[in-house]
Amino acid sequence: MKNITIVLLFLFTIANAQNYNGTWESLGYGRLLTIENENFEIKDYTAISCIASMKGNLDELADKITLTNDTLTIANGINHYFFVRSNSDKCVNQKKKKDDPMYNFEVLAETFKNHYAYFKERNIDWDKMYHKYRSRITENTTKPELYVAIKEMLDEFGDEHIQFSATDKIEKKAMQLFAKKSNEEKPKRIPSWKLAKQVADTFLDPIKSKRGGTIRWGILNDNIGYLQVNQMLGFGDYGIDDNATVPEFWRQYIPKMSRKSVLALTNDEHSGMVYLMDEVMKDLKNTKGLILDMRFNGGGKDEVGLEILSRFNPEKKQVGIKKAVHGNGFSTHVPIYVEGTENAYTKPIYLLTTRASASATEICVLASLSLENITRIGGNTEGITSDMLEKTLPNGWEFSLSNEMYLDNNGKGYEHIGITPDIVVYESDTRAEQFQTIKTGLESKNDLAIEKALELLNE
Repeated sequence: MKNITIVLLFLFTIANAQNYNGTWESLGYGRLLTIENENFEIKDYTAISCIASMKGNLDELADKITLTNDTLTIANGINHYFFVRSNSDKCVNQKKKKDDPMYNFEVLAETFKNHYAYFKERNIDWDKMYHKYRSRITENTTKPELYVAIKEMLDEFGDEHIQFSATDKIEKKAMQLFAKKSNEEKPKRIPSWKLAKQVADTFLDPIKSKRGGTIRWGILNDNIGYLQVNQMLGFGDYGIDDNATVPEFWRQYIPKMSRKSVLALTNDEHSGMVYLMDEVMKDLKNTKGLILDMRFNGGGKDEVGLEILSRFNPEKKQVGIKKAVHGNGFSTHVPIYVEGTENAYTKPIYLLTTRASASATEICVLASLSLENITRIGGNTEGITSDMLEKTLPNGWEFSLSNEMYLDNNGKGYEHIGITPDIVVYESDTRAEQFQTIKTGLESKNDLAIEKALELLNE
């Protein structure tokens, strides 16, 4: 019987692969997917470029790929990417131009023009910006000069999800030319991981800690639970000592996660958090209320934050939508849900945020707006909600941009402005000053946000 089942599954896979065969164009994202029997290839394209991005076996997509009518869908956690058949060859051989500075600038510009979602929100006049920096590029522009021009342009957006990198050699030479370089000393930045540890050490005894301090929890006075989550990433079970220091943990973790496919990493992160939240809630289930501290959390995977919230939600509910720029509008919107949990923790929860609460952490905060037992305390989140759309230039340099909109159930987005908490406790709206306030308070074992939560929980 087992042999018959294996044969049927094999035949089913082959039949599906044949149905998928052909070239598919994404709705948004600027991707072409080519499937030929058991293999697939993804390319990034614009009107003037086509660059290979990923290859693999169709087995890697397994239950993540479906075909409904004329639309092929690939699922990755809460994300759904839609493709329709493409009858035209959008790819042309551009290898001869790969080191042309003008061509590389135009490919980047074309990508931003077609996919960036927040020109209006960030007050960017794209045509003006394009011409300003395009005028600096000629066929004789050196690689360091090209890097500087692009870097200065992208810095004007003020969007931390816009990343740009070249080789170390190019970047080192470029920094010598960088127009914004000055002799002024930049203020020292308080590392979020050090401040997070200091908060936990001050208020928790004993402390439970996993994944090198990425997650910590314990019980405060008056039987109040405390859960500190410092990344929405780092939860895959890769055999790293939980007691490693934060730098050592990430030194080991990053190479391991880098070897994972996008789909596999999402699964590892989510399943790792499921396991850890089982342990956390077993310890905290009998507390009279909970402080959920995400003030030092710079993001990671949306699925991790939504898994945390599911433990506080008795029934599955929609908490928002996401959609990507597509043509002059947007792709089909994808609903975002928080799953329900049997015997969910529905006691009062106070979610702490600062300007350092960013990206996937903000999606968690956005989702919390739909959970009645959660109150937010602290400062505005950073205001970078889109996933990072990662692209490569013909010369091999890499960049990313924000191409998606996340909206709450009322259709409101929070890009650039951030999510304002119900109770604001910080006078400053900057990360640096909020962190300094926390650090100064800890010297006398005080913390404005935690103290406010304790006050409300003890009323």
